Amino acid sequence: DLPSGIGTGLKDAIDAVPDGSIIQIKGNYPMRSNTVLIDRPITIQGLQNASITTESLACSQPMLSLGDAITLQNLSINDGSCTLQNRDLLVIDSISAINIFSNNLTNGKDAVSIQNNTEKITLRFNNLTNNSGFAILKPNNSGNGQVIATANNILNNRSGAQVSCSAEELGLMDHNFWGIGVLPINAASGCTSQSGKR
Repeated sequence: DLPSGIGTGLKDAIDAVPDGSIIQIKGNYPMRSNTVLIDRPITIQGLQNASITTESLACSQPMLSLGDAITLQNLSINDGSCTLQNRDLLVIDSISAINIFSNNLTNGKDAVSIQNNTEKITLRFNNLTNNSGFAILKPNNSGNGQVIATANNILNNRSGAQVSCSAEELGLMDHNFWGIGVLPINAASGCTSQSGKR
């Protein structure tokens, strides 16, 4: 469990496969304390309700760092045993497009935290629920890439806005479910959204 996740099975697989490969996760994959860096253009997908969770009590670092053209799909990702101090689930620091499809991102700090991105980040068909922080956080000075979230369940995260975009033209949040009676204008701060498209 070295920096960037070196020494773990997931990082070994990421470093071993050719670009464009698919890594399949079966069952429950327990992570340790260090962030696993995914810095290759690959797809990581779950099979048969696969999950990535935390078994360590050292919870100060994010779980996964996405640093290339990555597709993440069909996984349940939660911070497991980090009950006193939540971990960010996904941190994005990439100049490439990223796809996050059909995942359960739950019980973390920020589910998706964008540090830097200059291409499109697309989130579809995900459950982003029960996180202590934001479901999606795109702060100022995080690059001019656009984050587009469509057909997601985004609810029961932090109080107040559950999504924060650095500018309206950089975040499109239509066709999501925010909770009963919750309008996207209240749930998605600084993002483009239409109340009728929820």
